[in-house]
Amino acid sequence: MASIKFRFTTECEMTLHGANYEDIYLQFKDFIHGNQQVANRANIAVFPPESVQVFFDLESSGQRHEIPQFKGDYQTDIANHCMKEELQQMPASMSYQATNYEQTDDEGWPYWYGS
Repeated sequence: MASIKFRFTTECEMTLHGANYEDIYLQFKDFIHGNQQVANRANIAVFPPESVQVFFDLESSGQRHEIPQFKGDYQTDIANHCMKEELQQMPASMSYQATNYEQTDDEGWPYWYGS
């Protein structure tokens, strides 16, 4: 399965539960210091990016690319910012499955789903 890691500045909201407020605070402190187990058990809501600047990394390659202003078009936002060789790393079977069909939701906003 193909993967893209996106990184952007956003607002998020985390709800933690504990025996008391100090316990919850200490969990949050652990999270701030890098303990991802806290995030795994928290109720987290992530909101859309606060700026138009988004970074991405194909297949966790460590090669970070920038989408300077998100356009909502794969060719413009992803393909045009990568070398051809990077895009060809996706297995052939995934290339076939990546064919997307555009639909609209009840409010007319587009969304896509793969075959």
